[in-house]
Amino acid sequence: MTINYDRNAKIYDARHGEEIAPHIARNVMELAGLEAGGSQLDLASGTGRGCLAFARQGMTVTASDVSAEMLATLMLKASGLELSTHVIKAGDLPFEDDSFDAVSMSRALYLIADWRRVIGEAVRVVKPGGVFIHEWGSGSETDVYGRIRGRLRDLLLRAGVKQIFHPGARTETQVEAEIFARGFKSVGAVETGPGLSTTPRKFIEKIVNRECSYLWDVSDEIAASAMEKVWIYTCEEFGDLDQEIFMPENSWWRVYRLPKSRA
Repeated sequence: MTINYDRNAKIYDARHGEEIAPHIARNVMELAGLEAGGSQLDLASGTGRGCLAFARQGMTVTASDVSAEMLATLMLKASGLELSTHVIKAGDLPFEDDSFDAVSMSRALYLIADWRRVIGEAVRVVKPGGVFIHEWGSGSETDVYGRIRGRLRDLLLRAGVKQIFHPGARTETQVEAEIFARGFKSVGAVETGPGLSTTPRKFIEKIVNRECSYLWDVSDEIAASAMEKVWIYTCEEFGDLDQEIFMPENSWWRVYRLPKSRA
C-alpha cells in the first residue's frame, strides 16, 4: 500500500494536535545533551508537530518528508526559524555520514514498511556520540482506540484485504530492539502525556470519512461491511460512544545515544 500523504496535509494538525509543548522540547534537549545551534535532522516531519518545537529552542533543523504538501504547511509555521526542508524518503537519505548531532522521528515508523532501513540511515548520518530521538505514537493494543483499530484490522484480514494499514513496526518494543541492535544505548525518556482528545464516535467517523488512512486502499463494499461490524463491536464493548478517549493514552520521547567511536 502506498499512502498519499499530500491528501492529508490540510487535516493533519486537526487529527494529530499542534506542535509539542516548549517544555517538552527543552526537557528532551537537556536529556540528550543538545544545545541551541546544534544540528538536527527530523525524519517524516509531516507538518512539523515535533521538529518545530526544537527549532524554537534554537536547534538548526533539517525537516524531511515524502510529502511536499506537508512540508509546505510546515513552512507556513516556521517563520524566523533555522529550518530547511527536503522532500525525501526517510530510508534513502542524501546526506553524508556523520552529518548531524541528532536525528529525530515522531509517530511514523509504524507507517513505513522498511522501517529498519530508516533506523539504519539514522545511524549512518548521526555523528559518533550523537543521539536518536524517537516518539512512538501508535498507542497500544489496550488503548480504547487501539482496540477499535485492532478490530477493524482483524475484519479486513478476514475479508481478504492483503495490505493492511500501518505496514511498518507494530510495537514500541519491536522498534527499541532494532535501535539497540544498531548500537544505540538508552539515555532516558521524557513523558509527553496523552495525545489528541476524541471520542469513540468521532474516531469511527474519521475512519468512515477516510480521514485516517486505514480504508484508503479498501473497496467501498468491504469498508462498509467492516465498519458496520466495528460500530456494533464498539457499542457492545464500550457502551458510551461519547466518552473522552485519547490517541494515544500516553507517549514518551525516548533518547538513544551512539558510542563516540564507531566499531
